[in-house]
Amino acid sequence: MNKVNKNYIYNVLYEALTVITPLITASYLARVLGADNIGVFSFTESIVSYFELFAIMGISVYGHREISFHQDNVIERTKAFWNTKITSLAISGTVLVVYIVFAAYMNSVLYWIFTMAIIATMVDVTWFFQGMEEFGRIVLRNVILKVLTIICIFCFVKTREDFLLYAFIHVGLAMLSEVMLLPQLRKYLCRVPLKELKPFRNFKPILMLFIPSIAVHIYYRIDKSMIGWITNDAFENGYYEQATSIVRTIFPLVTAMGTVLLPRISFCHKKRDYEGVCNYVYKNVRFLWFLVIPSAFGVAVIADNMVPWFFGPGYDPVIPLLKILCVMLIIHGWTDLLGYNYLIPTEQEKKYTVTVVTGAVLNVILNLIFISKWKARGAAYASVLSEFITLLIQFYFVRKILSIRKMLSLGINYAIAGLVMFVSVGMVARKLSSSIINTFIIAVSGIVVYALMLLILRDPLFIDSARGILKKIRKNRQETGEQ
Repeated sequence: MNKVNKNYIYNVLYEALTVITPLITASYLARVLGADNIGVFSFTESIVSYFELFAIMGISVYGHREISFHQDNVIERTKAFWNTKITSLAISGTVLVVYIVFAAYMNSVLYWIFTMAIIATMVDVTWFFQGMEEFGRIVLRNVILKVLTIICIFCFVKTREDFLLYAFIHVGLAMLSEVMLLPQLRKYLCRVPLKELKPFRNFKPILMLFIPSIAVHIYYRIDKSMIGWITNDAFENGYYEQATSIVRTIFPLVTAMGTVLLPRISFCHKKRDYEGVCNYVYKNVRFLWFLVIPSAFGVAVIADNMVPWFFGPGYDPVIPLLKILCVMLIIHGWTDLLGYNYLIPTEQEKKYTVTVVTGAVLNVILNLIFISKWKARGAAYASVLSEFITLLIQFYFVRKILSIRKMLSLGINYAIAGLVMFVSVGMVARKLSSSIINTFIIAVSGIVVYALMLLILRDPLFIDSARGILKKIRKNRQETGEQ
């Protein structure tokens, strides 16, 4: 297994575990805490996230890219690390002071608990290991902490009164997960004279990456805040939180390959290997189509059967939200590919900024209009439409370098297979009552139909992957037989 494929698997596990923990516990917490408490937590988290945004600024994206540029030179990457980290500590330390003043003004225990979230951003070095393509270390850290989080929630969160304890577990263990990576830095860094470090000279490029970070943040946070401000209804925020938690669980599956290829694309760009850059992008496009189509159609098909048993009584409004937000899986996969995984590593931050800022401004405007009329559903409509506009702008910016026709044509097989799966499995799903077994049957049926259609269409990615798996199975059997 080559390093890209191995890192893809690692990154899928890393990203999936980050969001799958709340999904595993969502059904339990929905019953124990109630939609109103979940709504309060979601609203508070959305407010605190603005402070986290300023604390992180553009550090994670900038650091990831800079380490990618210098991953083959220990001296230069050490300088890049400390220049980035010192700037990060100065920024996040300032934000922490401001947040403490804010928490004192709010006079809420919940806001004080979230202080640990700001501290977590101060010690974060995940971007370094991503730039070094060392995703295995990140996954190991995440597995340990996420399993511990699940255990703590099921053991200690028993009633509505344990709401603050749940918040402490959620935020405290997230902070601990960041601390765990720090001791491993020594293996990748060396000593460099202090006089050779110039930390604050990178402030301008970090600031340039911070602007699109604000816009991206607006996409995924402002909707929850605006639902709270406009509707003043914790239940609406609770429904929206549950729907987005399911959709965001699938996001890592459709964006993980891009994160893995980002260091490769950055490295090729630095070496002026522009053909290599395009080849990596096209490789990602085919893989993206392969995943986003069944993911989006699958969520739409499974929503009616899954929501009643998974969340329990009173969560029916989550169903239409899921059917709207599943479209985001396709659109977000594309905006992540063209923006974060092409424009940024090829140092086209200004174009990336234009796309996401335009989409973010449009998102706020549409939220103001749609939430007043349709509440949580309005926020879902606004998110889908604004990100679609962002995608169109990105297509315009990359049209001279990347063939849009080629990228779209690579998805024909997956669109046909996904449509057949959606229609056939959807007909079966309508006849099944809501239960965990029937949801499992629907999911497995969808996978089988999708795979069979790709086999009939002789899709090269699917055929090559199947052959690779079979070849590895035969090899393992031969090695076992020899032993």
